Amino acid sequence: MKTMVRILILSIFGMLAVSSLPVYASKIFKSEVIKKSGDNLYVFHSGKQDVKKEFCLNDVIPVYREVSYGWPIRGYGEVKTRNEVGEIKIVSYLGDHDIQAQVVDGSVQVGDVAEKEGSYCPVLPAK
Repeated sequence: MKTMVRILILSIFGMLAVSSLPVYASKIFKSEVIKKSGDNLYVFHSGKQDVKKEFCLNDVIPVYREVSYGWPIRGYGEVKTRNEVGEIKIVSYLGDHDIQAQVVDGSVQVGDVAEKEGSYCPVLPAK
């Protein structure tokens, strides 16, 4: 009887320890700054010439947000939705891997992805 009570207590503590991990991760993502129309931000790219040819100056590029469900800490998340959340305009190139952009339409968060013709570039916060 004592063994069953110990097993029950340990299993309850185990469930409480595991269940709090995804809640903690979701609180981190909700605190990110959202950029509105007219705000500047940076877009990271690989530095290849193909990306610079696709992302030309003054181009307006759609930005997408991917929402995943599951256990993002353990890597078992699966992308469920991919929505267009805004558009950015390429203002200038900064160094080998950064592009300065300006939000034209919608609201863009850090971690959203700018996509054009198969090239994906993540959005970074303005410095």
